[in-house]
Amino acid sequence: MFVRIIENEIKTIGEDLYTDGKKVNCLVVMDEAHRYISNGSSDPQIAELTTEIVDSVRTTRKYGIGYMFITQTIESLDKEILQQIRIFSFGYGLTVGTEIKTISNLLNNESALQLYKSFIDPSSSHTKPELRRYPFMFFGSVSPLSFTGAPLFIEVYNNPSDFR
Repeated sequence: MFVRIIENEIKTIGEDLYTDGKKVNCLVVMDEAHRYISNGSSDPQIAELTTEIVDSVRTTRKYGIGYMFITQTIESLDKEILQQIRIFSFGYGLTVGTEIKTISNLLNNESALQLYKSFIDPSSSHTKPELRRYPFMFFGSVSPLSFTGAPLFIEVYNNPSDFR
């Protein structure tokens, strides 16, 4: 698997630079992350890859290596990964079943959860895609209110002229 080769190479380079007193300053972005760090996969290759990535996430922060996991279903991610994440970003759509329960457990803030659940589907916010707005909730040390445990809510625009 290419993911395993890339992951091992990044880890090796990080270790070498760390030994020399340097940091990598690298962000590994994994889109469709549930394919690589799946919660309880029956595929032995995916289960082994999940274990390796979890180990890397635990051990490579000191090398200056960070991870961003992008997925459409938070519940599908390995639980250990969720425990290691320091900053969460939730867009529209994770408002039913186990997804919303997982977010609720992470937030532990009912009023913030209600605000998140009130997000409007971006596809229905405007008929012209370039005028749509995309709501997000950020939770963790990225929020200026992180010391309070309160998440940060923002809307993202498609058109740069909307940024005022």
